[in-house]
Amino acid sequence: MGARILIVEDEEPLALLLRYNLEAEGYDVETVADGDAALRAVRRRTPDLVVSDVMMPGVDGLGLLRALRDDPKTRLVPVVLLSARAAEQSRIDGLQSGADDYLVKPFSSREMLARVKAHLEIARMRKAILRKERAALVSIDASEAQRRRISRELHDELGQQLTAIVLGLRSMRDAVAKDGLVRSSLQRLEEMAVQASQDMHHIALELRPGALDDKGLQTALSNYVEEWSKRNDVGADVQYVGLGNRRLPSHVENTIYRIVQEALTNVGTHAKATAVSVIVQRQGDAVVAIVEDNGCGFDVTNTEGRVNGRLGLLGMRERAALVGGNCDIESHEGGTTVLARVPIQLDEQRDA
Repeated sequence: MGARILIVEDEEPLALLLRYNLEAEGYDVETVADGDAALRAVRRRTPDLVVSDVMMPGVDGLGLLRALRDDPKTRLVPVVLLSARAAEQSRIDGLQSGADDYLVKPFSSREMLARVKAHLEIARMRKAILRKERAALVSIDASEAQRRRISRELHDELGQQLTAIVLGLRSMRDAVAKDGLVRSSLQRLEEMAVQASQDMHHIALELRPGALDDKGLQTALSNYVEEWSKRNDVGADVQYVGLGNRRLPSHVENTIYRIVQEALTNVGTHAKATAVSVIVQRQGDAVVAIVEDNGCGFDVTNTEGRVNGRLGLLGMRERAALVGGNCDIESHEGGTTVLARVPIQLDEQRDA
């Protein structure tokens, strides 16, 4: 059986004609006479497309449309409205209410079928995109979970072992205080162990900071920028605009954190900058991250993901694209700006 189509039409002759034409094309068609019956039908079985008259008793077409758009399970179901009102404002009202199309009576069967096929194809493509987005989120979550596990093992297990080694060497050094040569050797070993512990801490932080899980993006990113600034001896500040205190969805926090991390890595490795500014801002239904430095810049038009042997630019763009966002890079002599935009809500119809 083909795609499921729900016809909501109280004029029985028109409802029968629509059903006949659509079933002739192989569609699975159900007809109801008003919005209340349509909502009951939708709850029983979610259609692939709804064709609804605007003027009906009880819940009219616009009321039905609002109910469908308010329900996460049917928010993306295409809706074609039918009306005898040909005025431009009527069409505008229908489309602004969330309808995918608006057909004025009378209309030909060919036109109706063409529009139905077009919207079903758009819906099919949308579902395919959503499946890819869902797969991308699963992949991102799995990658971050692996990073989290390794980071905790480094911090908890290797970190404790290195701390024990440092304390042991210190005790041995104090025990042989009279033997200058041995004491000097133990001092060097202790310093190496301390450095190894610091390097391990840095690697664990790069893999997955605990603060990103426990306290969220703002705390984790502020900690990272502060440590990056000290490690690279480059002045850096981070500002947050419009984020409030609520946690963001995990795909937003992970993506923003990783893009800023990669951008700062590029700055520290290549830019020869003396100052970096990081801004994370809520803009409507998205979060925007901006990383701006005053370094030497490079030719963005000649990168193809690799600049003078450096990788990462393409990775930032791909990371943003995986969650439906984008990442733009502007650079010139005197500085580089990375601007990443990540949507806050990919989709609520996760079972599409």
